[in-house]
Amino acid sequence: MNENRQGNIYGGGSSNKRSDAASPAGTPTQMDVFVQEMLQRQRRQSIVLFLVTAVALLSVAGMVYYWVTHNKQNRYTQNAAKSEVDTARTAAVPFTEPLPLYLIDPLKQIQVVDVPDKPAPLTVDWVKQAVYHLLEGEKAAQDGRYDVALEELRKARKIFPELKGLSRMVGLIHLAQKDYPEASKAFEQALQEETASFGVINNLAIAYIGMNDMPRAEARLLDLIKLQSNYAFAYFNLATVRQRQNDLPKAAEYLGIYTRMRPGDHTAGENYALMLIQLGQWEKAAATLDELGDAMPAAAVIQFRLAQALSHVTGKRNQALDTLEHAVSLVDSRKALAWLARSDFDLLRSEDRFKKLSDQLATKGSQ
Repeated sequence: MNENRQGNIYGGGSSNKRSDAASPAGTPTQMDVFVQEMLQRQRRQSIVLFLVTAVALLSVAGMVYYWVTHNKQNRYTQNAAKSEVDTARTAAVPFTEPLPLYLIDPLKQIQVVDVPDKPAPLTVDWVKQAVYHLLEGEKAAQDGRYDVALEELRKARKIFPELKGLSRMVGLIHLAQKDYPEASKAFEQALQEETASFGVINNLAIAYIGMNDMPRAEARLLDLIKLQSNYAFAYFNLATVRQRQNDLPKAAEYLGIYTRMRPGDHTAGENYALMLIQLGQWEKAAATLDELGDAMPAAAVIQFRLAQALSHVTGKRNQALDTLEHAVSLVDSRKALAWLARSDFDLLRSEDRFKKLSDQLATKGSQ
């Protein structure tokens, strides 16, 4: 009996020769078992795949979350740093904006209206119009249209009567017109309106000189020197005052101070030398002309005057003749003969070199 049971473990003790198809109902066949095993295997694979997929998704989600949170933190940090920089920059650099047009170009975008009969209020529009008249006045003065310039400045003053500096401008225009009385009035008013400046006092003195009022001109210039002892033009104008008063020694003294302050003014230096020649101060004249000759070696007049001055200085006759020969070489023979004919060279006329030079020039002039 045990052998029969061992012969077919699926047959419930029946013979193994029987067909699988003939298995009693409810007993699984080999195919059923195989299918069930396959299904179980597939379920296990599905579970494993699901678990792997879930782990992968969780990993991706974690990475995404980390990236988002980390990037957000970086942006916050950058924004915070930028905010700190912007705050520092705002604290160090002032906020800028375009300048109003009336500060950039007062001649544009302006509606000029009639000036008021009484002082205008201090508003942007009236400031613009006053500036407009000032600039138009300056342009007209530079172009020599002095009447137009004065009218424009009058309009500016009518808008703002207390505007300082206008009287100085008006005075300069009157000086250019050689209207010295009006110039003096304008400069006197300028001294009342504003702090005295060297230029205004000097120009007032020039107006007085133009009016031939030498005492007042000299008084103003002397006051100016007390305020500013190294104001060169005051000495030049004092020399003019003294020269017109026929006080040549004092005029030369003042002009000498001016030329020492402004050695580059060669015209003034030449006038100073001529004053010294007129005064018979030959050594000073020679020294002055020698300096001018170094500055202007091609100036024949300077060389002729230097020869004249040297001829009066003891022991300088040969040097005077050398200078005279150099002066002659700078001009044509006719001009040279005209110079030698002057009484300025009488002290050299008896010299052999002078006679020889005169003969050469005469021969050349006759050819």
